[in-house]
Amino acid sequence: MSYRSYLLPLLGGGAFALAATAQTQLAFSDWTAQSGVNFTHTDRLDTMAGGVCLFDFDRDGDPDLFVSSRGGTPNRLYRNRGNGVFDDVSATSGLGFTNESMGAYAADLDNDGWQDLLVIARLDSRIYRNRGDGTFENVTSRSQFDRVRWATSASFADYDKDGDLDVYIGNYVWEGFFPYFDGYPNQLLRNNGNLSFTDVAAAAGVDGVERAWDPNLGQFENIASCTLSVLFFDYDLDGWQDLFVGNDFGPFVIPNQLYHNDGNGRFTEVSAQAGFRIAEFNMGLVTADVNGDGYPDLYTSNFGDNHLLLNDGRGRFTEAAAARNVLEGNGPGGPLVSWAAFFLDADNDSYPDLYVSNGFVNAPMPADPLAPSHLLMHRGARYEVQPETVIPWDRGVGRGAACADIDMDGDEDIVQLNNRQPLRIYRNDTVTTNRSALFELVGSLGNRDAIGAKATIRSASTVSSFEYQRGGSYGSCNGAALMRGIAGDAQIRALDVTWPSGSQSTRHGLAADQFATIVEPRVTTDGFSNLLPLGADYCEVQVDVTGRASTPQYVTFAARLVLGEQYWDLPAYAFPVQILPGARTNVPVYLPIPGAAIALGRSLGFWLELTVRDSAGGLDQHQQRLR
Repeated sequence: MSYRSYLLPLLGGGAFALAATAQTQLAFSDWTAQSGVNFTHTDRLDTMAGGVCLFDFDRDGDPDLFVSSRGGTPNRLYRNRGNGVFDDVSATSGLGFTNESMGAYAADLDNDGWQDLLVIARLDSRIYRNRGDGTFENVTSRSQFDRVRWATSASFADYDKDGDLDVYIGNYVWEGFFPYFDGYPNQLLRNNGNLSFTDVAAAAGVDGVERAWDPNLGQFENIASCTLSVLFFDYDLDGWQDLFVGNDFGPFVIPNQLYHNDGNGRFTEVSAQAGFRIAEFNMGLVTADVNGDGYPDLYTSNFGDNHLLLNDGRGRFTEAAAARNVLEGNGPGGPLVSWAAFFLDADNDSYPDLYVSNGFVNAPMPADPLAPSHLLMHRGARYEVQPETVIPWDRGVGRGAACADIDMDGDEDIVQLNNRQPLRIYRNDTVTTNRSALFELVGSLGNRDAIGAKATIRSASTVSSFEYQRGGSYGSCNGAALMRGIAGDAQIRALDVTWPSGSQSTRHGLAADQFATIVEPRVTTDGFSNLLPLGADYCEVQVDVTGRASTPQYVTFAARLVLGEQYWDLPAYAFPVQILPGARTNVPVYLPIPGAAIALGRSLGFWLELTVRDSAGGLDQHQQRLR
């Protein structure tokens, strides 16, 4: 086989071109009428409303919609046809029940590949197992979720690294008089592995209970926080999921709480030293790497000023909301109340934009217009609120909200739930030359959803990092498929993933705007040796392969020559080899590259990429310059 078939076609041209400057016209439109979703939320006197959950319950590749309800109106499940048009399947799915729902969150709690649903409520929270046939089974009693109190928020993570997802539940008011309420203790529900859970919050030190002055009794008491938002995320990047708790009535009861995961089943409360013990009326928590330093920053939505807390990477957060123009503190008629919030990339430029659902506490307000929800675009050091010419200003009494690519056109759309008013869907109609990375993560050594995974996406002109999470936004859950903008670049040069199990993998050369499923590999490669010529037409390379699974793995190999963003496939031959658990094995792989081609490839700046693939579909790739 001639090496010229691989190398000589490149002699006449450059390796790659830098991405062209993007041309973008940002625009959203009200898609509600066309979507087929006709839902008006009803509520009790407390006006807390609920949330929305976007999740692919039928595994057909598009996000479906669950809407929580209170006040006697049944909850709703809408199946996406794949184009942003929905059919109401509440009755046939078993999810059209009525309860005092405060929101919903989806995750694969039994690692069977299907998204289960947690519906949080006042004294009637429920967990539904996805049967995989379009229906759900109520498993609340056997799961111990019937012991949940007034749940207002939930977040999933494998906090103890045993391979399945645990659930933290934020509970709300138990007794007392405004504003000196006493809350229900929060609950950390450890997954027993069979869709049953054990509450270990007190033993783990995260039940939200503190010794504080109780003005109702006139003495010090053990008082629980009145929690409205909770979020697992690894703020210090030590590989363990930490826990953020956002509390209502913070100035009068208990402020926000941050618990550091000690890695031994217990947490240490570090709110004050981290700069998170903020006494506010908190509603939501959401993270993104706002300043591009590789550390997750935190945005909190509140009654009054919101907070943007920048992570310094040393365990402390610094307030930057005013400097970045994301306070959202005041609106018509008084202090603004922000509820759900989430980061998205509305224009696919790789920078985190922000959506904030705003709405006063009570529905009837004397002032007109009501405070609108806002889309704030990342513009360097500051954010800019977008005018009504870009996105309709939703003047409903906002509560829950979430985002996903509901019409499958490569950008993120918005679902907005309003209290006592119609739900709205805002379709992203942005015209841009920017492109996106579209993928899902599938865990094989840890939880199947890969919640807690950290990823870095590198393209020719962009680098972005994020952690995959579920929870935080008020009563709401974003779609599971991951979408990140890569500006005008045609491909992802590298997608680096650190999985919840601790293993690491890399994928190269993924095409923009093409959906990819990234399976956690059971074997990984740490690199390979220099090419060693063997005879006239072949060379040998020694590949380091490490077994990550608990069982032996048989592997196969593939190879490509790389120059810039161009790839040429090569056959790769190896004798059958079994990689043992935890063992690092040096495997000889044979490639049809003669010695003369190696020297030419070096002079042209070629790289060699080797792929190791396990029998379950996971793969890891490594690139290094020819030498």
